[in-house]
Amino acid sequence: MRKIIFRGKIDDYDHKWVYGSLLSGGCLEDKVVRILDNETGDEENVIPETVGQFTGLTDKNGKKIFEGDIANCVEFNCCGKIDWNSEEAGFYFSVLLDGGSYEEEFIYDYSDELEIIGNIYDNPEMLKSKVD
Repeated sequence: MRKIIFRGKIDDYDHKWVYGSLLSGGCLEDKVVRILDNETGDEENVIPETVGQFTGLTDKNGKKIFEGDIANCVEFNCCGKIDWNSEEAGFYFSVLLDGGSYEEEFIYDYSDELEIIGNIYDNPEMLKSKVD
């Protein structure tokens, strides 16, 4: 059984990442979301837009893959982001195409070839380079 982990950026001056359990009691409408930090046991308020779930997969280097990560696919020489597709109820590798659009690919077809290179919150410029 896979371990369900979330991550989010702490809502403070340095916006550090926290990893742990998503807590109830906060809701996106109120702009309050809390994560119970696995390392410290502290409840942390996080920026709602940065919350992403662990996919249950690791990249080719053993790094955990989270929703919102940016990855290179070495075998197919492409780049994209990890997204949740609510209609399909699954995680997808959204491949960045020329012109800035995306094509969703089932993440399990790519997971052995993915290498996490950043995320859409800290490194959004990584997904803009192909648009120009």
